[in-house]
Amino acid sequence: MNIVVTFQSTHHAMKAKKIVQASELSGEIIPTPREISKECGFTILVHNAGIGEVRDFFNENELKFSHIYKVIEDGEKKRYEEDN
Repeated sequence: MNIVVTFQSTHHAMKAKKIVQASELSGEIIPTPREISKECGFTILVHNAGIGEVRDFFNENELKFSHIYKVIEDGEKKRYEEDN
């Protein structure tokens, strides 16, 4: 499953990018989908991980984030389900 993590600032997104890329998680920085946030223009997309795994990783590494979403792909459409 793919997970999207949003941030309040570019600074937090860039810090998270460096730590995610140096870890076992497979992730990349992407433009934030406007349907989920207008706070920061950058988001981390984590490939093949669960929401709990991503949340634990971010908390353990003291990375500040706004929200975590599961990416649900339905054919060519994507929708985002927020983790509560």
